[in-house]
Amino acid sequence: MTKYFAMKSIIALLLISTLSFAQSVEALKSESKKMYDASYNMDFEKVLDYTYPKIFDIVSKDVLLKSMDQAFQNDVLRIRLVFPEPTFSYSDLKKIENKTFCVIRYNSAMRIVFEEPLSAEQITQMTNSFNENMKNKKVTFEKSRNGFFVEGEEIMIAVSDEITNNEWKFINYDSNQSRIFQMIFNEFIKKELGLN
Repeated sequence: MTKYFAMKSIIALLLISTLSFAQSVEALKSESKKMYDASYNMDFEKVLDYTYPKIFDIVSKDVLLKSMDQAFQNDVLRIRLVFPEPTFSYSDLKKIENKTFCVIRYNSAMRIVFEEPLSAEQITQMTNSFNENMKNKKVTFEKSRNGFFVEGEEIMIAVSDEITNNEWKFINYDSNQSRIFQMIFNEFIKKELGLN
């Protein structure tokens, strides 16, 4: 009889674990979509609500909000995301140092449109600069729009831990600009997540 109850307890525990895992994955998919939608709609306050909070130890929320507002719309240029419904690819969930991680990959595109016509020299300089700083992106100048179309894979890291109250929060990852990620997480985590 004791073996029967022990077996029943193990089955119940496995069932609960499986259900919790499934709920966590579903929550991750829902929250990552909300994060992207907030970015697409330029709702930067909401974007920061979905951002992994340790970032605010490096740069305050107010400074980030102001920077995002100014970067996406100013007297010189406008930036807009192009794809309203990207297809996300989710890695397996990984538990590392009491944190749960998921690497999310998706194809994204944005337009950077300038208010004043660009000269041939400016177009060449900016194209070279974009290509140098966005190595994994395809950059095309669109003369009819007086702007650039930038397309390529994006990586977003989902994190759930004690700091986030075990809710999913996100940090963007770019191998060319991984300094912020490395200020928050160590090299071991980066390696375990397969990031270069």
